[in-house]
Order: sequence, then C-alpha cells, then structure tokens
Amino acid sequence: MVKQLRSILESILSFHGDLTALYLSLKVKAEDEKSKMLLDHICKQEKDHKECIEKYMLTASEKILNRWIKNSAELPNMDFSECLKSVKIHNKLSVSEIGEIAIQFDNCIIKFYEMLALESSSNDLKEIFECLMKKSKKQEMNFSRDLLWLYDV
Repeated sequence: MVKQLRSILESILSFHGDLTALYLSLKVKAEDEKSKMLLDHICKQEKDHKECIEKYMLTASEKILNRWIKNSAELPNMDFSECLKSVKIHNKLSVSEIGEIAIQFDNCIIKFYEMLALESSSNDLKEIFECLMKKSKKQEMNFSRDLLWLYDV
C-alpha cells in the first residue's frame, strides 16, 4: 500500500487533535491542581506540534506533498485508537500517571516517525520524518524536565 505525504501528515494532524481532546477531557479526572496544570501544559505542546506540521504543509511544495510513500506491513498505523489501547486511564489521575500517559503517546508517534524515515526511499522524505522525530524526542525530553520541575513545586 502507498500513501501520499499529504495524507500521512493529515493523519498526524488528526492524531494530535484527538490527543489534545483526550488531554482536555482528562482534566475532570485530574487529582489536583498540579495535574490540571500538567494537562494544560501538554495541550499547549500538542497545539505547538500541530501548528508546526500545519505550517510545513502550507509552505511545502505541492511536488513534495504529493510524493508517494510505500507503506510496508511493519509500518505502524497512525491511528489514535490503536495507541489509546495501550494506555491505562484511572478515575483519578496523579501527575505521575499523566506523565506516563503522555510518554506512552510520545513513544507511539516517535516509533511512527522512525518507521517512516526508514521506509522513505528518498532523502527529502527521510529528512522530513527525521526532523519530526527529533522534534518529538526533544519535546519528550523537555516534558520530562518539566515533569520533574512540577514534582518540586
């Protein structure tokens, strides 16, 4: 099966939109104000990531966006519901539980970008997914730092 880059990026945008909606819905399960603060912070990160991809789609050439990518059987599906299956959500969520949920979703999308980079036959497509992967890894690293800070507050 093959997909156009545009279609893949739209799936990623949808994933981030669904993820933001999930985090917003979890605020009612937040154990305390720190947990709510963390969910707000995560939503902002998701919004930033989504805006970055939208900006790229607006500035990228049609030639690049219309490029086809072979989708092998090993390539995970960028399906929000599939990633959600591996996440445990309790009735009351602590800061650490919210952190675990966020890291699980980050790992899901990082794995997706890694596989896309490996599957890409051209250097320009490979660079796009490697860039997205690096941005996601940096975001995860910053999130871990912010999470530690929140524990100290």
